[in-house]
Parts: sequence; structure tokens; C-alpha cells
Amino acid sequence: MPQCLSVIANLEITPATLSLVAKDRDRYGRIVGEVFDGPTSINLAMVEAGKAAVYPDYCKNPRYYATERSARAGHQSHQPWSDRTLISPPWKQRRIPAQV
Repeated sequence: MPQCLSVIANLEITPATLSLVAKDRDRYGRIVGEVFDGPTSINLAMVEAGKAAVYPDYCKNPRYYATERSARAGHQSHQPWSDRTLISPPWKQRRIPAQV
């Protein structure tokens, strides 16, 4: 099971209480939003667990940045920013030409 799915599985989500708050649309027309299980933000839980990075183009909520800083400060080996081979966030990494 991918690590991000294990975080979601540990949240014991109740499908009946899931909701999506749409914030924006990306350049492909996909919804950018926040997923909630009742009052719990799944997005924030993923950032707190180190399984998601805050994307500044779509996130203006300072709580996310504070949570990411806190998670980075207490990073553990399973969190993405503890891996020294990851030199940039995913949205920047995609712009780097693939090496064959």
C-alpha cells in the first residue's frame, strides 16, 4: 500500500461524512479543493504526516504552511523532505527534463 494511502486508512474516514470544498481549478480544468471527513481536513492531515507538500499557487491558508514547517522540523525517515535525493517539490520536479 502506498504510504499516503496508509495515512488515509489510519484516519478511519466515514464515506457518508466526506465533503469537498472547491477552491479553484487548475490549468486542465480539474477541481483544486479541500477534502473533509466531517470537521477533519484530509488535506491538512496529509501535510502533517509528511505525505503532501503545500502548493503555493493554490494554497493561501497560513495554517498549511505552519503545519508543513512543523512537520519538516520534526521530520522522520518516512517523510518526503527527509530524503536528500528530493531536491525540489513535485510541481518543480516535473519541469526538470527527464534523463535517459
